[in-house]
Amino acid sequence: MQGARQKPLPDNLSAASKNKTRFAQQHTIWAERCAIWAEKRQTAGYGTLFDAMRDANKNELIMKTKLLILLGVAVSMLACSDSSAVRDAKGAYRYKTTGKVTLEENYAGATKADTLVANLENESGTLEIVSLHHGDSLLLTIDQLNGDVTVTRGKTNGNRLDFAAFTRTLEVPTTVKYFDTVQVSVGSLTLVDSVIVRERREIEVYDITVHGHAEVYENNLVFDLEYSGKSQSTERTLRGKDIRCLAKKN
Repeated sequence: MQGARQKPLPDNLSAASKNKTRFAQQHTIWAERCAIWAEKRQTAGYGTLFDAMRDANKNELIMKTKLLILLGVAVSMLACSDSSAVRDAKGAYRYKTTGKVTLEENYAGATKADTLVANLENESGTLEIVSLHHGDSLLLTIDQLNGDVTVTRGKTNGNRLDFAAFTRTLEVPTTVKYFDTVQVSVGSLTLVDSVIVRERREIEVYDITVHGHAEVYENNLVFDLEYSGKSQSTERTLRGKDIRCLAKKN
């Protein structure tokens, strides 16, 4: 149902007649429009215009609520999209590292006799593994007790966890031998009685690169690591291929 449009008036009518005719036409148009609005209101079941506005706002609120629920479901599905390998690996761990390294001298004339094998001090700390929600990618944060905090990326491959090589510092305890003399006094003279070899313990700091991978066993990670690097204070280089780290999930 459409409202009538105002028709053009004949040219032979007087101004007063034209005004009356236009008023009658406008009255008819408004009456038709009111009838149309009343019919629509009755069809929709609205009592008043305010009821219609209220119900429209209610419908809009319902639609927004549904959109928020769908968004929450999508976020939950994203959080649950990790593979089983990622879910097994991620979490908070406590770790402990042990092993040996070889220290090689690099000055002119150095021989194999100058090569040292040093036992690493047991190192402990915490390891946090979180999912990056991108394939099997992970983020590893290694917080060494009283030491460095290192962040690197990793990726699961079945029960294996590979991670990108990272750099850190490593304190290596070494035993240094040196010569000392035993002196004796004879009257007013002090004489050297003998020369002896003594030992002292020193800590040498190295800048190293860490390579390796881990195997996932239920709530444990077993890391097989390799160290390589250079001393901060001498010409020594460091290498170690049998470094083990055990991380246990909290």
